[in-house]
Amino acid sequence: MEFKIKLIHILILAGGAVLIVTANTIAVIFGVLFIITGLTGLSIKIPMPLKIRKWLLITLSLKLCLLVVKDSESVLRYFILMNNGLLKMLVVLTTIGLVSGGSLAGVYKASAPLIEKHRLEELKKSIFDVLPEAKSYKELEKDGLKVYQGLDENDNSVGIAFEAGGNGYQGKIDIMVGIDNQFEKLKGMKVLYHIETPGLGNKIEFDDFRNQFKGLSVRPQIEYVKNKKPQKPNEIQAITAATISSVAIVKMLNKEIKKISEIFKEVG
Repeated sequence: MEFKIKLIHILILAGGAVLIVTANTIAVIFGVLFIITGLTGLSIKIPMPLKIRKWLLITLSLKLCLLVVKDSESVLRYFILMNNGLLKMLVVLTTIGLVSGGSLAGVYKASAPLIEKHRLEELKKSIFDVLPEAKSYKELEKDGLKVYQGLDENDNSVGIAFEAGGNGYQGKIDIMVGIDNQFEKLKGMKVLYHIETPGLGNKIEFDDFRNQFKGLSVRPQIEYVKNKKPQKPNEIQAITAATISSVAIVKMLNKEIKKISEIFKEVG
């Protein structure tokens, strides 16, 4: 096998030498490529002195430069013809890309107001989901954080709703949370967005998991247990085979509750 490989490289080298001595520029170009290929293959087994390599490189370079200068028009014509198909393909692909991109941009621009309207409707609905006693709400913003104060029919505060987010098993999770005025117990939790695994992590949006957060104590901070019923008022049971998703909810809750309670403690 080694002999056959060496013989192939010798033949490639010989073919390149034959092409080099012709007066045709295109032939010389391919001859140079053949010689480089042959030398590369042979140098793995037959080391060539550095002086000989330099002499070959200089000789081939001068030969190629002279022919290219002498016959530059034919070289240019050849490469234009050779790349004609490639140029057509690039033009077609570029056109398709521009048309597709423009279409998508147009669709997004037209649908953006509807998307935002739907988002606000879902946000409003989720606030009342996590603050069931609320009849209305008002936005409060401080230090870059926004919360929603739930109000009853007499405009008395019934709790605070806020958004929290973090990474789950598959990607980002966004939730809406309701907490009492004293920042001691949760009133509810709703998942706004996730891409968790169907049949496993997506159970974070099911009632069996969500209902654990109603009346859940957050002092001390929320904890989780696996494969058993919670024994403490600040514990929830993680979803079987989806612990990462469950823990993600717990971590983002503890982190956000700490910030919210410190910044908006006077609201309640």
